[in-house]
Amino acid sequence: MGFYQNDFASVPANRRNNQTHQNGAEKLLLNKKYITRYWRIMLWVNNVFTNFSGRFYGKTCPVHIYWHHMDLAVTRFSGKKLPLPDGMSVQNKDAYFHEVISFGFWAGDDNVPAPAFYNYTYPSPEGLQNTPLKPATASWQVSNGSPMALLMYDDIRNEADPEQLLLDLLESTYSAGAKLAEWTMEELNVPALAEL
Repeated sequence: MGFYQNDFASVPANRRNNQTHQNGAEKLLLNKKYITRYWRIMLWVNNVFTNFSGRFYGKTCPVHIYWHHMDLAVTRFSGKKLPLPDGMSVQNKDAYFHEVISFGFWAGDDNVPAPAFYNYTYPSPEGLQNTPLKPATASWQVSNGSPMALLMYDDIRNEADPEQLLLDLLESTYSAGAKLAEWTMEELNVPALAEL
């Protein structure tokens, strides 16, 4: 695959302990019911993200598993290149050499201990955290010094139209980031079918 052994971190990301991959003795108990449920959630999220991706004329990466937390993610690119700060990892240089607005779903971590949808804009424009979000249960949090929109999976899963609520989050966070970062939204957004 083109990877060299020294390209991989020896310590898992965001773990409470410092066990390495090579000598970790942690035993994992996997429950087929929960794994199947999570797989079905990931399929559903993939379909919503794919629908959302089709509403944009600009460059969009395919819906994919992101390496860091095993997130399901999709990213839109403005096309504007960015200067890269010194000391940035190879992975981050590849991910952030253009302005991006990224969307994702992950099972949570120590800071957000439940499944959630997220969004961030890089670089984060001034005032982003003050823009309103949809649905009302979404909120702005600070993550790595920048605003990140969060919507907990449990806040929408039993609603009448969870797909529309998730699309509302994706559209409201994209609009907030793109407007403040001065993206050419009128050129990048796909109009409604009735307008074509």
